[in-house]
Amino acid sequence: MSEVTKKRALPTEKRKTLPAIPAKAAGPPSNSENSTAAAHETAALAVIDTRAERKSRLLQETKRLVPMAALAAAVFTVLSLACFLLERAHIWQISLAYEASIESYALRSILYLGLIPLATISAMVAVFRPSADYVLGFAPDYSIWFSAPLTGFLIGSLIWCAARFLATFNTAADRLLATPAIWEIGIFHIGKTPLSTVVTLLVSVLLPAASLELLARGLVQPAITSRAYPAIAGVITSVLYALSFFDKGGLIILIFWGVLAFWVRLMTNSLFASALTSASYALAMLFARSISASISQLLFRMPLIETSKLRVFLVMCSLILVVLLLIPLSFIHDEGRRLRAGKKPRGSREKETQESAHYVLWAVICFCIGVFTVLLFFN
Repeated sequence: MSEVTKKRALPTEKRKTLPAIPAKAAGPPSNSENSTAAAHETAALAVIDTRAERKSRLLQETKRLVPMAALAAAVFTVLSLACFLLERAHIWQISLAYEASIESYALRSILYLGLIPLATISAMVAVFRPSADYVLGFAPDYSIWFSAPLTGFLIGSLIWCAARFLATFNTAADRLLATPAIWEIGIFHIGKTPLSTVVTLLVSVLLPAASLELLARGLVQPAITSRAYPAIAGVITSVLYALSFFDKGGLIILIFWGVLAFWVRLMTNSLFASALTSASYALAMLFARSISASISQLLFRMPLIETSKLRVFLVMCSLILVVLLLIPLSFIHDEGRRLRAGKKPRGSREKETQESAHYVLWAVICFCIGVFTVLLFFN
């Protein structure tokens, strides 16, 4: 064998004589792996502790702010009563009737749905200083940002179809389930001029969804739901703020509006979600008639005058809306189930809450409902 061949073969022979490295035996994790797992577990527990501490702090603040909710309802009622009496005494130099003109329409909405709620909110915030978590709630899941307004629009359209369907059987049902004047008259202002369209959308959609929701769902609802059953609390508060519109014919539609916004705030614990639901419900009431007329014109090539065809059309639309509602309602229900998972049982919450303050709150709200009912009777 030549010298060159020996030199080339030498490394191979050496490699053959090297001892084999034994495979690493399976055993307990190393210290670094243990420390990483412990760090992840500590971070998860810290997040859970932060949420629990936040909820506990919010519960304590809710007990403290029960008098604020009662005072807010009382101040709102007193201011509405004062403006109503001034209007009835003809002290205002201009008419505040919805049907008078676009100026009267806007001024009435700004006064009763804007200035009075905002004045009440400003006074309560200045005196009691509630936290942002109490008023605004928690940040909702991303799915709620589209499911809440979609739910409001679909339920508003469904209620409009159901009301029109029942109105075809009885004229009394037509009077009881009439579209509220703020939206019924607003339809005639939309499209006249760009300015009237913008003003109508601002005062009939955005203004109630901002000021009334901030008062009803931001200041009053967290306090009243901490003690009472949600179903009763939702109906009572919805009746109170529906009466503040002074609209006999549209009262039932307004109550449904309030109950829907109450339910969304309760399930998502977010004021933004209830405000989006409220605004989309108002949009549905504004445009449901025109959308229905366009669809019937597209399908039948003529307006629906015959009662039987109109009923079939309304039933068909209602069934389609019910099917479409399944998707957004499932998102909202899942969000509510996720939030309720970490809450305390109702019995322990009742023991922790001051019952005397809640009795006063309920008494004040019932008295305010009585005052608004008397005013509505004389309207």
